[in-house]
Amino acid sequence: MAWMRRFALIWLLPLLRQALANNGNQAQVPLDGGETQDAPTTSLKRPNIVFILTDDQDLHLHSLEYMPLVKKHLLDRGTFYKRHFCTVALCCPSRVSLWTGKAAHNTNVTDVKPPYGGYPKFVSQGLNENYLPIWLENSGYNTYYTGKLFNAHTVENYHSPFPAGWTGSDFLLDPFTYSYLNSSYQRNRDPPVSHEGEYSVDVLAKKTYGFLDDAVNGGRPFFLGVAPVAPHGNVVTGPSALDDIWTASGGPKVHFSAPIAAERHKDLFQDAKVPRTKNFNPDEPSGANWIRTLSIQTKENVDYNDHFYRQRLRALQSVDELIDGIVSRLETYGILENTFIIYTSDNGYHIGQHRLPPGKECGYEEDVNVPLIIRGPGVPQNLVTEVVTTHTDLAPTILDITSAARPDGITFDGEKMPLTKDSIEQAAHSRHEHVNIEYWGFALAEGRHFPGNEFYWTNNTYKALRVASDTWNLFYSVWCNGEHELYDLKEQKRIKFDHCENGYILSAEGPQFEAEGFLYRDGAKWSEWHYALSYGDFLEDRYPQPSHTPRNQELLAILQKTDYAKPALEHQKQYIADLTKDLGEAQKRVGALERQRKKELKDHEKYRDSVMKRFAYKVARKTEKFEAKASKEEEEYLQESYRAKEQKERIETMREEALAVQSDLEKEVARHDQAQEDLDRLYNSIFEGPTPWFPEEDATERDAQSAEQACNHARKRLECEQQAANLLNQATARLNSALSHIEDALNHSRMDMFGGGSFSDFMERDALYNAESQVEQMKMLVMQAQRYSDGVQTLPPVHISQGNLISDVLFDNIFSDMEFHDKIKASREEVRWCGGVLRRQVQAAHARVQECQAEMDRLSEVLSGARAALQKARERIFDRITGGSEGVPPGPPANEAPPPYQG
Repeated sequence: MAWMRRFALIWLLPLLRQALANNGNQAQVPLDGGETQDAPTTSLKRPNIVFILTDDQDLHLHSLEYMPLVKKHLLDRGTFYKRHFCTVALCCPSRVSLWTGKAAHNTNVTDVKPPYGGYPKFVSQGLNENYLPIWLENSGYNTYYTGKLFNAHTVENYHSPFPAGWTGSDFLLDPFTYSYLNSSYQRNRDPPVSHEGEYSVDVLAKKTYGFLDDAVNGGRPFFLGVAPVAPHGNVVTGPSALDDIWTASGGPKVHFSAPIAAERHKDLFQDAKVPRTKNFNPDEPSGANWIRTLSIQTKENVDYNDHFYRQRLRALQSVDELIDGIVSRLETYGILENTFIIYTSDNGYHIGQHRLPPGKECGYEEDVNVPLIIRGPGVPQNLVTEVVTTHTDLAPTILDITSAARPDGITFDGEKMPLTKDSIEQAAHSRHEHVNIEYWGFALAEGRHFPGNEFYWTNNTYKALRVASDTWNLFYSVWCNGEHELYDLKEQKRIKFDHCENGYILSAEGPQFEAEGFLYRDGAKWSEWHYALSYGDFLEDRYPQPSHTPRNQELLAILQKTDYAKPALEHQKQYIADLTKDLGEAQKRVGALERQRKKELKDHEKYRDSVMKRFAYKVARKTEKFEAKASKEEEEYLQESYRAKEQKERIETMREEALAVQSDLEKEVARHDQAQEDLDRLYNSIFEGPTPWFPEEDATERDAQSAEQACNHARKRLECEQQAANLLNQATARLNSALSHIEDALNHSRMDMFGGGSFSDFMERDALYNAESQVEQMKMLVMQAQRYSDGVQTLPPVHISQGNLISDVLFDNIFSDMEFHDKIKASREEVRWCGGVLRRQVQAAHARVQECQAEMDRLSEVLSGARAALQKARERIFDRITGGSEGVPPGPPANEAPPPYQG
């Protein structure tokens, strides 16, 4: 019954854990087989840890200068690690490295989404059973976490499986992680809860304080992870017409607008601007690969960048207040002096540097050098150290300060960090000075798209080495397209490199990291170096060789020979579909003849078996006529059946032959696709990325990339609209179910008016409760559809009358029953009106799907044409170089001075 459903029976499940000692002398456990480091705490009690992990917070854009409470509680009372680096400038891989102590190439989590990254990849790699919270829990700690854990940790997969190792958790879940005013949190093993209209960081603050209460009362030392979404960009799922997000074609399904500040902070920092460093929107191009192709930003673009920057600073104010709230509560609890507070970000951020739009994912200093502040027992106060540390150092460091033993079989890419004054001074002379930086896949701009600038680059794969010391301050990267960069970041420092291997080296005077970099190749004169770089080594390493010619010709011949296969296969499939349809008709014809034959035989049997019928036919002199008709019908059946079966067999034979032809065509198509894939691989190894000596190839490659981006965007938009339409269809089913329950309620209400009694009352309210439940589910489905498509409108309000069961039973009479019957009818009209609106929404949604499908088909044709044009351009260049029709320029001009760096 409905009244019974309103009560929840709560079962308390006991949580059984191994009892471990909380107190005792501080153990000294070698983490890497070397000497132990004295834990910095002076207390006999194992320390607590509060770990704050912001999202995309910069160091080089001075965001910390706008956080006075962080300065008060952490910078002034702890140590600032000025040279702390993430090893991959992307959220999920960086976070996995942080919690495992391993670089991304060893975790194999290299992206933010499957198949190469995200929470599903974290799980499939077995890391959910072997990372920091599990190690701490096994060593006697209670562990808590709230906020963003990993990307692709969603409202659909949060329990597949649940993240392991947490005593208590309340995770932000995709696709609402970055929705500042519409976040979804999932607590422990409960279903997700939407916080629509609430500011995400404020919601997180309440959850943080609640976990602090739990931790203090837990009777064990604790680790608390706090991961606010700020200052990451705000995300709108699905296509949107908002001016603050991308409106051009291309890109992914989610769109990053500027962060949203809490209402109390929205007007702060009106005059703040992105720091105008030497590498901010430089006059000359910066960097390598796609970065050096960026256009200089317009004033409108720069103004928008400043707006984006201010929004980041405003969003961080809630984090600043959160730090104050955490420290104040730790102090109130009396445990502040025995608690380590670690503050960092998963990666850095750039806005306008090197002409880049807002974003991350590069190997440059703004993206990889991130804030790290540690406060705790024994940690020096108000100290800045330039000891080199990385995110992979944090897990072994936390194990060290908690006296937790390194798990068997675990090796770290990082090492424990120096935390005491003495160990920091010693590390300045003995610790490593390098950081390995890496990245795989695409790069994605954030914020508004401006004409003339791309915002999605498919090849952003690189491997880099960062060296930082008193003597050297270098950055060297090798890109997947063959380009290299080498820079000296020390101000006004000019270095001569006595030896650099041949290759596509891109480095010279340029606005890189507020410094100047210079490259000399083997001490050669400029003219010799310039020629070798331009044509000699460049052609040797990257451009078509005579040895490539046989393979190129072989693949082109296969493509030419099999070009017919794809259209022929489509035609053949249609032909087989027609034959299948004809075969079905033929089978129906044979079946109809069989049924007709059986009917006629039945009539003959009745005649044969009935004495009266035979006598009647004989008296009427119809016997001969009946027998003649039967004989004729039998002959017609045999002829028609023969023809039908013959036609059926003929169609079957034709279909079998057609299927054999289809099989051959499929093999040819597979052969064509493989040859095309091999040719693309060959050409990409030669031509991918900028090819300044063949501008026609660059132009057609950009056209193909733009077409691919547009096609991808159209595909994602189609998926969004299809999902929205599907959700609206489900909402319609819920509404129809609600109407059915209301009709049941009306039937029981009529019975109640005519003496149905309490049973009718209960059944009536049960039906109304079910109707209300269906309406609520309908509303939820429509809200979900709105997140996928801006075209979905809010439904009119619907109220299902419930009445008061107790008073209606106690004071039941015909008049109150009639009055409530009218209320139920009014509820039915509201639902019907809402249903009309919903039906129009469904029709509009299906129209949008058809429109998106048509656009997808059109863009697919454009993409096919662009790819064909790119291949033709590359074929012409290939023939020109390997065939010697034009050849390589004869040589460099003598004594030519080096031009300004053009990137």
